[in-house]
Amino acid sequence: MATLPASAQKELLARIYHLHGKWTDGMQLACARGCSSCCTQSVTMTSLEGEVILGYLRDQNRLPELARILAARKPSRFNALTTNAFAEFCLHGREPEGTVHEEWDFTPCPFLHEHSCSIYPVRPFGCRAFVSYVNCAVTGSAEVAPLVLTVNTVYTQLIEHLAQGQYWGKMLDILAGYQQDEGNDKKNDGNRSLRRARPLPGLIVCEEEKNAVQAILERFMAGEVFGEPIRSILGIEEALQR
Repeated sequence: MATLPASAQKELLARIYHLHGKWTDGMQLACARGCSSCCTQSVTMTSLEGEVILGYLRDQNRLPELARILAARKPSRFNALTTNAFAEFCLHGREPEGTVHEEWDFTPCPFLHEHSCSIYPVRPFGCRAFVSYVNCAVTGSAEVAPLVLTVNTVYTQLIEHLAQGQYWGKMLDILAGYQQDEGNDKKNDGNRSLRRARPLPGLIVCEEEKNAVQAILERFMAGEVFGEPIRSILGIEEALQR
């Protein structure tokens, strides 16, 4: 993928958010304001998404709130593989070398205010991907069609591809990687709980879902960003053939 300025990366990220939102809007979901069973501290994201959240908090003069949240957070030992790293092992028929899934931390997200998300407009994709046809608080677990899980995984891989070389990990660990110093953001490279985002190695999609996924990819790659075709910017044509 060609090196993109941060503004172009954020434009493509916003495009993914928009397309995914339009897609889920057509579903009969149980999710509603005040439903927060899935809003925990196990949500993962890229530092690209972290920069969007940081900018939002700064614009709302909420950086002191963020500082208090980070000061109270527990030390993290997160060690899971990124989605693209896991996909690469699968595509090569190899067993993953490392932790695939971590034990879920059900501690409520600190950005919840009265069971509602206080950063909702810029919540990471990991939060947007939590959808369910049933009320999770009642049933104890979410329920979605297999295609929804596949599409969520594809979008997650694309976001990681956009952020390749940047960091990936739990939301609070990512946000803790930024330190305020005379108004400038500095990334903490010493956080061992973070992984590097990787480029798209290919998609793991079953035969009956290929057409639906292809249509979604085409909608995402249509058009331009800052005068450059999205398809050529991403450089994922070869990966999509695997």
